[in-house]
Amino acid sequence: MQVFSDLDQHNPAVLTDIHSIKQHILNILTTRKRSLIFRSDFGSNLEDYLFELMDSETSLAVLSEVTNAVGRWEPRVEVDFANSRAYSDPDKHTLWVELAFTVKKTGEFEKFTIGFAR
Repeated sequence: MQVFSDLDQHNPAVLTDIHSIKQHILNILTTRKRSLIFRSDFGSNLEDYLFELMDSETSLAVLSEVTNAVGRWEPRVEVDFANSRAYSDPDKHTLWVELAFTVKKTGEFEKFTIGFAR
């Protein structure tokens, strides 16, 4: 049974359920705050952390930013902070966020890994 649906931004197809949620989370995290004129508080400030040293303090700050942004703009999920993590790959110049969450309506647990290039 289909629970959620959305349009795929890259293909002429309809996304359903978990794929719809993941696309919305990706939109939230890749949209810089104050970049949308009529929704200036939408998005996150992850770009602020791209060139920071990825120590435990920065990792915690990144996870807090992700949790706050997703918690505010994606009401279909509950973020699992304890099973989420942020880390960097210096060789690939990438900040990685592994986001764990539960879909509220179905109780489905999911992990979603997103990379942000420097």
